[in-house]
Amino acid sequence: SWSAEDRARNAVADGTDSLPNALCCAITPPGPRMRACSVPPVTRPSCHIGLRVRTPHSVGVRIRIHKVSDGLRAELARLDELWAQGIAQFGGPFLAGPRFTAADAFFAPVATRIQTYGLPVTERAARYAALLLQQSAVVEWISGGIAETFRDLPHEKEILAAGELLQDLRAS
Repeated sequence: SWSAEDRARNAVADGTDSLPNALCCAITPPGPRMRACSVPPVTRPSCHIGLRVRTPHSVGVRIRIHKVSDGLRAELARLDELWAQGIAQFGGPFLAGPRFTAADAFFAPVATRIQTYGLPVTERAARYAALLLQQSAVVEWISGGIAETFRDLPHEKEILAAGELLQDLRAS
């Protein structure tokens, strides 16, 4: 059985394994019912594999995506549904209730992709993504990414292949 800290560290498995310690603390939802509902999204990274492939992760750039495919639109709609269900079931504003948990931490890279690529999401999905981006641990994680000076050239090419570079906020 994994601890909450292990789940948080492993939840964001798309190259962002340097989550700050603050994100790995106090993120398990309270109560067995909420914990049970927060585990499935965290343990199913394939739920947005197409999003990860079509929008390579980078918190420090803004890209106008070349094309939003039908598949990507379907994934974004599914994420909207999943988020709305968790928020409605537990009263929000987070997926498992009133506080930021591992279930929310798992979706921080999705929120940054929505921001990076200006992805077309519903107003409610945009509100939830914005809420995630405001969490102090997520802000710290993003700031660390923007401050990083190392560039992986194959990854940079993938990012630029996805669309037109509008802004680069990263340290040089």
